[in-house]
Amino acid sequence: MEMACPDKTFISAPGEGGCACSECPHMKLNTMEKLYLCMRDRKPEIILDEQLRLRACGPSSGCWR
Repeated sequence: MEMACPDKTFISAPGEGGCACSECPHMKLNTMEKLYLCMRDRKPEIILDEQLRLRACGPSSGCWR
C-alpha cells in the first residue's frame, strides 16, 4: 500500500505497546490447514449460555441474532 500511495503516511495498528499478535507464540501456531479444518468441521465448538449470548448482542455489538 505504501508503494501505491507514497504521499500517505501509514501507521500500523495497534500502535507500539499494544497488541503484538504477529509476535504471539500462540497465534504463530495457526496455519491455513488448521483454519480450513476448523471451518470445515466447525470445531472446536463454543457453547454459550443463551442469556450471556443475548447480552453480548447488545445494540452496539452488531452481532447476528
